[in-house]
Amino acid sequence: MKDPFQKILSNNVQVFYGFKDGHAVVKVRVPPNCPVFIWYPASIPVEAIVRFKTNFEDAHAYGMRPQGERTMEKPQEFYAREDCRGRWGYRDGHVELDIKKVVWIPLSFDFEEFKLAKAAMDEAHAWAQLPQEVRDLQGVA
Repeated sequence: MKDPFQKILSNNVQVFYGFKDGHAVVKVRVPPNCPVFIWYPASIPVEAIVRFKTNFEDAHAYGMRPQGERTMEKPQEFYAREDCRGRWGYRDGHVELDIKKVVWIPLSFDFEEFKLAKAAMDEAHAWAQLPQEVRDLQGVA
């Protein structure tokens, strides 16, 4: 049995991709940074990966600006689906993601951590864009 590709973004977030149908799985440690926790998995379908990609690109471009040019008055909020939303546009370049599991669970990524998240998103997106026959041959069921 093949295992999916795994990217560890922080102590609280892991991303898995490489599935035949192109979806990804994000596992969030709930509650964050607590000695007693559970991993909450959220399946992200291909359509949501595509929607996330644009927002990750925009947040990355904003964070790469010199700090003096990060002057957005109000952070940009985006929704990939009804149980996952995010915000970017902060002066320090950090990005916030919220996952809903009964209540909203906030996750904050400083810009260096977010660069890891963007790299994982780029890889998951590239995998999802492969032709179906390639994913069928090399992907995880």
